[in-house]
Amino acid sequence: VIIVNDVEIGANTTIDRGTFDATIVGSRSKLDNQVHIAHNVKIGKDTVIAGCVGVAGSASIGKKCKIGGAAMILGHLSIADNTTISPGTMITKTIKNAGKRYTSITPFFEHDDWLKITAKLKFINFIKDCQRKKYKYVLIITGKGKGLIREALLEWAEEEELFPLIVGYSHAHRLQGGEGAFVLHLRKQ
Repeated sequence: VIIVNDVEIGANTTIDRGTFDATIVGSRSKLDNQVHIAHNVKIGKDTVIAGCVGVAGSASIGKKCKIGGAAMILGHLSIADNTTISPGTMITKTIKNAGKRYTSITPFFEHDDWLKITAKLKFINFIKDCQRKKYKYVLIITGKGKGLIREALLEWAEEEELFPLIVGYSHAHRLQGGEGAFVLHLRKQ
């Protein structure tokens, strides 16, 4: 473990020794109480990490980052310089754009409500991504039975955030799923 100059480490914080490479905490970084830094993690200088954060093995955190309490960073990921991670946020992908803020925490819900909200957010992002790629039509296969997406899809398509992106929708041709699928017609960007 390499701890560079002027680092502050709070009570009950653990920093695991490196397995292949050293675990490094950069100069003037501050780690609050009960932080866990796993093996081979690299923390850039002037980074602040609040209490109860967990950083999994071989993650690399840039310079001047701010990580809120109880955030989690999965292993083998890189976090760009000057990144802010809100409390309770789980980072599951590498962050390449420096100077951005990331938040994934939501209020707690009953599990079925959480599934519906999460599916809706993913659906919205999917449709926006399709429009950026200039797709004209998107085939959504839901199946014929009752299911979360089948029941909510048409409702979501008419909501404020998606309505400007979608011209209309129709049931798919029988060879594309028929009554168990929808075709969304996207507006040009």
